[in-house]
Amino acid sequence: MKTQKKQPRRKFIYRSLCAVFFWFLITSPVPAQDIQGIVAVVNDEVISEYDIESRITLTLKSLGLENTAENRLEIRSKTLQSLINEKLKVQEAKERNVEITEEKIEEALANLEEANGIEKGEFREQMRDDGINPQTFIDQVESNLAWRDLINRRLRSQIDIGDDEINESIEKMEKNKGNPEFLLAEIFLPVESPDQEDETLRLGKQIMAHLYEGTPFQELATQFSGSASAATGGDIGWIQPGQIDEELEIEIKPMISGQVKGPLRSVTGYHIILMREKRIIGATGEVQVSLLQLFLELPPLASEDEISGLTEKAVALTRDISGCDAMSELSDESGATLTNNLGTLSLGDLPENLKEAVNTLDVGTPSEAIVTSSGIMVLMVCERIEPESIEPDREEIQSTLEFQRLDLMARRYLRDLRRAAHIDIRKDSNVK
Repeated sequence: MKTQKKQPRRKFIYRSLCAVFFWFLITSPVPAQDIQGIVAVVNDEVISEYDIESRITLTLKSLGLENTAENRLEIRSKTLQSLINEKLKVQEAKERNVEITEEKIEEALANLEEANGIEKGEFREQMRDDGINPQTFIDQVESNLAWRDLINRRLRSQIDIGDDEINESIEKMEKNKGNPEFLLAEIFLPVESPDQEDETLRLGKQIMAHLYEGTPFQELATQFSGSASAATGGDIGWIQPGQIDEELEIEIKPMISGQVKGPLRSVTGYHIILMREKRIIGATGEVQVSLLQLFLELPPLASEDEISGLTEKAVALTRDISGCDAMSELSDESGATLTNNLGTLSLGDLPENLKEAVNTLDVGTPSEAIVTSSGIMVLMVCERIEPESIEPDREEIQSTLEFQRLDLMARRYLRDLRRAAHIDIRKDSNVK
């Protein structure tokens, strides 16, 4: 897909508003003259050609993508899948007497407009100008509110985290002390059948492209994630070893704070992971190190001899020095300083090769020479700040366990609704 060039204000409004409700979409009944053919029937309710085309247009606008036939076709199948799931959610909410009043909807819309500095009703007018029925967005708001209330009312009450589970988590934390734990956010894209594999992977890659372009992770998580964590911008809290799929844990361990990786395949779908923070289990934060660096620049396309020669020079310069004062006085033949102060950094934010070099390094002792793509470096720790040790209380542990349980139950709930439903796909054989 190609990114469409838009006026900054318009693009911001669409992303800010539409990002809140993408995965909780549901169409309201439209007048008979607007139904241009039936695309699907979900139990006894219709998804029309008008419904899906309106939603595709809104999605393209929210992502700033060109409204081309190619782009529309690429997201059509996924959009129809979402509409089917969302129709099931609203049907179930009504069956369970979950009512979303006009007042609640208007309050939610007003909050969105206020939070984004948008005058009341402005987004409706803008959608009309772009050929989008504002009701398409309003239906998303209603669906999101209904599903959220249903999950909280029907599932949360079934969750009972006992003392034994909390005690077991505490025991695991004790065993894992000294190992890293990760504060993560995720965008989860479920793959419910083999024919969804390629399309879901493409969507994951498109989301990664938007992240690289600067779109906030929270917006895209709320917009696209199929996890319950979408309601909190993808935040899934602190995760310890053994609490996520093994294949994901292998990919996550070497990540540094602020890094995004994905799409990563698990048994249930694709994940895009944001490493918000890393710390040692049982600590309030990462070890902080104040670093001094000796750096000898390599010429472009340096030969093995040149690399070896500079490495030997770095070793010779730092072999007999002790302390940061001595390190900072190193200079070349012309008197130019060879070292620079890197400041105080979190150990977890360093690349793995640098972290290994300084993790057990004594203060004031030069590291071994480290070969990088641009030069040879030697590091010295001038100060090491250890964080205070603290344990999460039982209430925090219980809250984390409840969220994990609720997310799993919500996914199963929707899966069961789909299995029990009568779904008749009329026009899109790519969706099953």
